[in-house]
Amino acid sequence: MPIPLSARRVLPLAALLGAACADLPTPVRPPDDLARNASPAELLDAQRLLTDDELLTPEDPAALPVNPVWSRWVRENHLPIRSLTSTRFDDLQPLKTLLAGKRVVQLGESGHGVREFNQSKVRLIRFLHEEMGYDVVAFESEMFECGMVDRSAATIDYTPFLMWRCVYGVWYTQEVLDLFEYVRSTWKTARPLHVAGVDLQPNGYSYNPSNVYHDFISAVDTAYARRVRTMERSFVDRYWRAYRLPYDQQAAYWRDVEAREGLRAQYDSVVRFFDAHEAEMAGVHADYPPLRALARQHAYSRTRLIDMLRHEVPSDAATEVRDETMADNLDALLDRVYPGEKVVVWAANYHIRHDNPSVFIPSLDPPLRERTMGSWVSARRRPELYTVGLYLYRGEAADNSGRTYDVLPPRAPASLEALFYTVRKKHFLVDLRGAARSPGTEWMFHPIAAKAWGTYDEVMVLRDQYDGILFVDTASPPDYDYFD
Repeated sequence: MPIPLSARRVLPLAALLGAACADLPTPVRPPDDLARNASPAELLDAQRLLTDDELLTPEDPAALPVNPVWSRWVRENHLPIRSLTSTRFDDLQPLKTLLAGKRVVQLGESGHGVREFNQSKVRLIRFLHEEMGYDVVAFESEMFECGMVDRSAATIDYTPFLMWRCVYGVWYTQEVLDLFEYVRSTWKTARPLHVAGVDLQPNGYSYNPSNVYHDFISAVDTAYARRVRTMERSFVDRYWRAYRLPYDQQAAYWRDVEAREGLRAQYDSVVRFFDAHEAEMAGVHADYPPLRALARQHAYSRTRLIDMLRHEVPSDAATEVRDETMADNLDALLDRVYPGEKVVVWAANYHIRHDNPSVFIPSLDPPLRERTMGSWVSARRRPELYTVGLYLYRGEAADNSGRTYDVLPPRAPASLEALFYTVRKKHFLVDLRGAARSPGTEWMFHPIAAKAWGTYDEVMVLRDQYDGILFVDTASPPDYDYFD
């Protein structure tokens, strides 16, 4: 079954900021070559938990010298991740203490095109669901469409369809498909794993929201329901027409539309209508109770999407509109859609870190100082939040179009990559939040470099950005599979 053409689009803001969605990637190497970083034990038994000897990484003769006190602390205080594929979780048990009392776990990635990042997050999500009661996984993808996928998970037999409908194209991979297979399997149990989204950017040409708006609103006012359905369908048509314009013309297009029609105010009226008539809508779509809250939040997201579209791209203003809305949407998931549930967030490091304006990018002039989702989430929910940044040392990765590139070596001894290489393990986690300040931990309290996409440095105080770091020594591109 081919992927719909609408799913192959590049979302403009995400494409320019390297954040969310891109053209559907093209295959970059055969699957047997993708296993080149696996040990013989892993190839023979995907359930095996590797020993320390099997986790040992090849020596890098060009490795930079690092502070030996720092290196000793990391070697003595890391948690080995003994598999990226096993459903045995003996090695992950310490996370139960680390994450005690945390309702939200954010899992990042320094680049979207890393197979090992996908695998590690899928395994962590399975562990968190099966053994720690995290029953929602929320992607950096459109909130409403992921909600529609969640509603369909129990009845759709073709799992790739669920993946395509929910996540952006950069995650159309075999590893993420494995997660959606797992999601489907949980719907046969008493504790299904729900899929959700937090983004406001459309994931394809869909009239689903217009139909759902109509269903709820017509329970109160049928004439208004028809007008809202027409407005939403018109917005979808315009969005994708405007998307085809050159980037430097899109903001002017939306400013003109807003000046003439006041779309933002119209969507704000829909939000207020949902809030005012909650009781009358209670019986609509009773088979899926979260849908009313999702529809209401979608209308709110439309007001913010219009705000974003009226800004030039890229710009701090456009980014902040998007990321504040993602934080608002996460609040809606936690407070109204899945009240009381524990949630895992899947997004880029850029979006989840706690203080993005303090991150300095030496290669960027002028610097971007925008706030991102994690700054709002950490301000609102710090006691119940644990944020994990994912980084890598060497190998190959893929960009948002699926093209393979080489990961660059660290440039400075005072860098995350140079320091973590000295552990000499394939993959491991280091807790920052619980670490006391000492000579061995000074590296996490002072600015050091850490690579975005494995190619350019971002200088930051790591402990101000993340609660933990999951490190992968050697990266490979994802297993892109289009199921055409």
